[in-house]
Amino acid sequence: MIQRIQTLWLLLCALCASLAFILPFGTSFVSEIGTERVDGEAMNALKNQIVTVPVIMIIINCLVAIFLYKKRPIQILLAVIAIFLIITCIGLMVYLAMFETNGASLSYGIVAPVLALIFGLFALKGIRKDEKLVKNLDRLR
Repeated sequence: MIQRIQTLWLLLCALCASLAFILPFGTSFVSEIGTERVDGEAMNALKNQIVTVPVIMIIINCLVAIFLYKKRPIQILLAVIAIFLIITCIGLMVYLAMFETNGASLSYGIVAPVLALIFGLFALKGIRKDEKLVKNLDRLR
């Protein structure tokens, strides 16, 4: 289980998704004084319940997929679901940061879900490669 590279990718995907609870994906502005803006609250997954649910689902999905290493078709399905959840989460974050609140902007925390997406794609590639290897070995027997 640990020696497989997709385990590492899935773990990194879960860790990057969990960073959404800490890092702000957007910053709202309270008011403008002259030409300067006064910063308001940072938006992260803890403060927005709309984003909290997909982030928790991504983390659980990746951790469950790690322990299903003997059932590769189910692991592939979970990896694909995690990728769709990450894309949904990124879309929600951008929508909330750019369009839902007036005067808000994206922040550096949006990078964490993008990294989670990349790690999820690497994990999916590794799982498919593993499945192909097992099919080839079964054919040779």
